[in-house]
This record gives sequence, structure tokens and C-alpha cells, in this order.
Amino acid sequence: MLQREVSDDIRNDIELWTGCIAGALHIDEYRRLLSAAGFEEVHIEPTRVHDIADGAVMSAFVRARKPKYDRPHGETH
Repeated sequence: MLQREVSDDIRNDIELWTGCIAGALHIDEYRRLLSAAGFEEVHIEPTRVHDIADGAVMSAFVRARKPKYDRPHGETH
């Protein structure tokens, strides 16, 4: 996950892609996608900031809640 954008050099480095760095999502985009998928109470807790790209890359615990889906009356599947 990214705390801020990284350079094109980093984005285009195949070794960093295979290490899940170059394709990492920005924290705000990650939050937006979780919300768009229906998750609520999204919390992202950084656990480690990496030395790559001057600290832009981090590991994190991601917690979110998906509300229970209530089927309309009479729906069975």
C-alpha cells in the first residue's frame, strides 16, 4: 500500500512489480475500493513503513465490516 504516489521508474520496475511494490494501491484508493464494494468502518493501520521510495510503501492491517445482506421477503436464493 502506498502512503503517497511513487515515480514512474518505480512503477515500471519489473522486480518491484513481482515484489508487490510497483502495483501497490494508494491508501485512499484502497479505502475507496473497499467502500465501493460495500464495506463499512474501514480502518487501515500501518504496521511497517518500508525504505523503498523514501518511505512511501507500507504494510498494514486492514479491517472493514461488510453489512449483513437482508433478502427481500420471500426470496430464497
